[in-house]
Amino acid sequence: MIGNYQYSLDSKGRLAIPSKFRKELGTKIVLSLGFDQTLEIRREIDFKNWTNFLLEKSSMNKNSRLVSRTVIGNSFEVSLDGQGRILLPKLLLEQVGINKKVQIVGVGNKLELHSQDKWEKVMKLASSGILEEAAEKI
Repeated sequence: MIGNYQYSLDSKGRLAIPSKFRKELGTKIVLSLGFDQTLEIRREIDFKNWTNFLLEKSSMNKNSRLVSRTVIGNSFEVSLDGQGRILLPKLLLEQVGINKKVQIVGVGNKLELHSQDKWEKVMKLASSGILEEAAEKI
């Protein structure tokens, strides 16, 4: 999934998913807490692969336990309604600071949901030269 779109939550906390992404996601979708104050949406199979990767890490490692507990414990199976919307749990919205405007960003096998304010800061940083610096460190 690639590209990005700006959408708004409705009064009930539902988010319309662009039709392009709905087709790629299919019917079984998982919403989870992501990194950098984002929410992530994956197809069920991609989420299972992600959790398997996390759970393969040693449970004796404190950081591994923290990441697994936080990501998996803050994940929800969600369904698209007849209008292509999903309900975002208030708990997750509060954790990542999403109020009304949401930037939906396709990042390969997942979608990231950013608050509009945070997305604008990411884009400003990217245009400041930090993108090249980050790419050199990969």
